[in-house]
Amino acid sequence: MTQLDDAGQTTHNNTQLAQTNSTTLDDPSLNTLSDEDIGTIDWDAPESRGGSGGYTPQVYPGIHNFLFALEDKDPFETREYTTKDGTQVKDFTVNHKGTVSYTNAEGEQKESTIRFNQVGFHRSPKMIAKIMNSRGGELLRTLGINLGNNVNKAAVEQALREADGRTMGRGVVNWEAYCKDCKQVVSTNANTKRGDARWPKGTDGKYVTDVICPKCGAALNGRERITDYKLPQV
Repeated sequence: MTQLDDAGQTTHNNTQLAQTNSTTLDDPSLNTLSDEDIGTIDWDAPESRGGSGGYTPQVYPGIHNFLFALEDKDPFETREYTTKDGTQVKDFTVNHKGTVSYTNAEGEQKESTIRFNQVGFHRSPKMIAKIMNSRGGELLRTLGINLGNNVNKAAVEQALREADGRTMGRGVVNWEAYCKDCKQVVSTNANTKRGDARWPKGTDGKYVTDVICPKCGAALNGRERITDYKLPQV
């Protein structure tokens, strides 16, 4: 896996950027418009995309190694909700990032940080009967963390803080987009029983990067998500 840029390199780059911009900021003649001017328009620019940011997924769906890191804000929380059978649940939850190394279309090695992955530790009786772990449990296993019978909030938090930015895991990456107006999810891992729509593929059988809402036709911004976790390879 390629090395992440260190803080020193980031500071150096920011300094260069500030120096480059200073020429324009210090020369009023370059920033002043006449009363008749309103700016410029590039008539040949690509069509703008809907949503915010115009982000296109970079990491193709599949199993990838990732560098684990906790989210900077609120990495741990307790979510409260009611299950379909009426059970009140307090679900200890971890919010984390995963940095994945990939090769782009030009053959260049790149890195992408997949954010806002959320895993809970609640196991229903049905999951226990089927020997199914919670997503939180699977996250610990992919990071090689075994707490034995000492599975409590304090122990999990300490173990994940120690793994933060240091430990590799393996996970399944999928693409997901959401239309707020139609409340429609489009996903490469679609739960059709829940109403999700399948992410479209091109004539070559591969997922297309641009996606629209199947209900209203609006262009959507997709993003990567780590939807499952795999045991570490020995």
